[in-house]
Amino acid sequence: MNLGFLFSRDRYKADLSVLSAKFWPLAFRISSQLLLLYFLAPTSPIAAKTAEIEGFQFKNSRDCDACSEMITLPAGSYSMGATKEEFVEAKGYQSMYFNESPQHQINVKSFSIAKFSVTRRQFSIFARETGFTGKGCKIYNGHDWVVDSDADWQNPGFKQTDQDPVVCVSWDDAQQFIKWLNSKISDAKSKPYRLPTEEEWEYAARAGTTTPMYWGSDRALQCKYENARDLSEDRIGPDGPHVNCDDGYARTSPVGSFQPNPWGLFDMLGDAYQWVSDCSHIGYRNPIPVPPALGSLDCRMKVVRGASWASVPFAVRSANRLAFKTSVRDSTLGFRLAADSSN
Repeated sequence: MNLGFLFSRDRYKADLSVLSAKFWPLAFRISSQLLLLYFLAPTSPIAAKTAEIEGFQFKNSRDCDACSEMITLPAGSYSMGATKEEFVEAKGYQSMYFNESPQHQINVKSFSIAKFSVTRRQFSIFARETGFTGKGCKIYNGHDWVVDSDADWQNPGFKQTDQDPVVCVSWDDAQQFIKWLNSKISDAKSKPYRLPTEEEWEYAARAGTTTPMYWGSDRALQCKYENARDLSEDRIGPDGPHVNCDDGYARTSPVGSFQPNPWGLFDMLGDAYQWVSDCSHIGYRNPIPVPPALGSLDCRMKVVRGASWASVPFAVRSANRLAFKTSVRDSTLGFRLAADSSN
């Protein structure tokens, strides 16, 4: 059996088997066949504002009706991964550190990334033209997290607007959307759309900051910047970790409902997790050896970054990372577009 990072929201009590995509700690649980890694991320303060890097002008563009508004980011370097300091007082989450370290320097070329996650409206155009359905999704049914064979991107277990991020889409579904979208682009100057790499995603999420969250280290400010687990309505697991504020949304929110990060990107650490292009691996550069009983790692698991409406506060961090099989659909999983820079 292959090793991958999975998260489970069906529990948040118990020693190390506790972590959910939104509200529980990370669970490092190894059975004879499976290693489960459950983790989430935190939030903290730093006033977000549109920025310039050494005179670089952030450029916005949009190629078509179903396309996302793209922001071209400058080339640069940053420290990728979590610091030990982030985990000093993070009881129950220390195991996540192995998946987010060692922190290392990364150089990134200029590229473009979507200002928002792909919305239901955008995805509906694709579904209508291609006949895509995508039935079967893991949702919260009011009591537990279950795979519902009738749930899909149109019915993720809760009501959404057309401007909410599309969820219940797998990595494979996202690739279908991107292939279709690229077929709609006639401008020869436009670069093909794709998913961002992990390195690109974290560079964009941090937006020049070095704190756990792009607004700083104060999780109490979460409701100002991101949609994640708080006091809103009937949140799942009322006894689970949450911030003591109310962002007004119990599930997903329309994209752009909160303040952006310093580079003008919205919802990077909340609302819906975002698929990236990378294959899963534990940690950076010095991956943890895979136990023989678990087989070897391969690309059947892909990484997701960010956090979601269901994430516990500690999961709302720029360094937070998870992974799922490419076929997995979940009501916390969405995606954001990227493209090479045309400069």
